[in-house]
Amino acid sequence: MMDESGKIYRYQNILTLLKQKELLTSKITHKKIELKNLQQKIKKSLYVVQRSEDEMDKIQKRRFELLLAIEKVEDEIALQQKSSSHNLSLNRLEFSKRDLLEAFKQVEVRSRTQINIINNAHNELERWEEKRHQKNILKLEQDDEYLELEKEYKILCEIFATVLSKEPFEF
Repeated sequence: MMDESGKIYRYQNILTLLKQKELLTSKITHKKIELKNLQQKIKKSLYVVQRSEDEMDKIQKRRFELLLAIEKVEDEIALQQKSSSHNLSLNRLEFSKRDLLEAFKQVEVRSRTQINIINNAHNELERWEEKRHQKNILKLEQDDEYLELEKEYKILCEIFATVLSKEPFEF
């Protein structure tokens, strides 16, 4: 059998074309599944990033509140020292300041930890997005290859239809 451009199709050529089409269809299906899985991983990573950033906002808000409280206690201590009154009140204020400073240190540690978590979450997200990008490129290449095979497959089908319509059938 021969197409309009003069390409000859023999049994081996036809079989190879059909196997290539089947294999490429399988690869494209596999690539779609991989992309779907990557999309799920990206979605989870985005969720982790968002939660981490929300937690960081809470930590920063708590940090700011503690700074204000420390400043207020320091102002109270300064007033108490100027008035030289109630030594008991001054001791309570000093204990409060110490507690607030300890809480502030803990918030600072949480803040540094949260920064590491956010950085790791962003890195993971970037990694998944890069993989998705690479898989998308491969899928587009496979789609282009499939379109070329599909054109040849359709030509082959037309040739078969033409050959079969010209030959008499016996039943």
